[in-house]
Amino acid sequence: MKQVHHYSHHGRHRNKISFVRRLHLLVVLPVALVLCASVVFGLEFDQRIFTHIPWGLLLLQLTATFLRLFIAYALSVVCAIPLALWTQKSRRAEEFLLPVFDVLESFPMLAFFPVIVIFFIDIGYLNLAAVVMLFITMLWSIVFNLVSGLKAIPRDVFSVAKMFHIGGLRYLLDILFPALFPSFVTGSILAWAGGWNIIIVAEVLHAYVPSGVEVADLFGIGSALVSASTSGDKALFIAAISIIVTAIMLLNFFVWQKLLHFAERFKFE
Repeated sequence: MKQVHHYSHHGRHRNKISFVRRLHLLVVLPVALVLCASVVFGLEFDQRIFTHIPWGLLLLQLTATFLRLFIAYALSVVCAIPLALWTQKSRRAEEFLLPVFDVLESFPMLAFFPVIVIFFIDIGYLNLAAVVMLFITMLWSIVFNLVSGLKAIPRDVFSVAKMFHIGGLRYLLDILFPALFPSFVTGSILAWAGGWNIIIVAEVLHAYVPSGVEVADLFGIGSALVSASTSGDKALFIAAISIIVTAIMLLNFFVWQKLLHFAERFKFE
């Protein structure tokens, strides 16, 4: 009993140190990024350079981008869970579905994005083009991590469920989902990383439409970053990058790190 208490105390002390260091990085890294970018772009670090930056507008654009990412992520989760569970129905299902998933994941989605954009131009809802692009990018990270998580669950767990006749919703909530939670968190982190990487492509639509078709880019921080780059507004470009990096760090610090720590209690040793 004393040994368990000592381990818990040590863990709390370690988390305090980690918290202080990560909080320090939340302030230092964005500031260092601005300073380094200013040097690279040849800007003199003068407060007046950044006075014309519409910070409120950039935050609204970040919010719009985050909503697209969240909707695509939610759709990915809804689809990934049944797809992963489907592979475990039987040996034959696994042998058939996993190669299919591998092929679908390997498709060069950027090559198909113009087709997606043109389709949603016809129905008049371009936001869905970005959401679909993000959804496809995020989906497979969650699917394959859940499949790996299912394979890592000891057979004894399933045997206990059969022995005590645990099935249906209770089986999902009390046994399967807790066992899959660490893999789900890992897959979610990778999915969001992929989403952030593709957000510029997903929001800058004018580059993917046929000549003669006029399409406005979506309102978001990704399109703001590209617009600042093409217009030569270096200060706005640095501000947009800084906001993106800060948002990613805050999400990692307040969401993913907490979930990773919480998921440790569900791992099988």
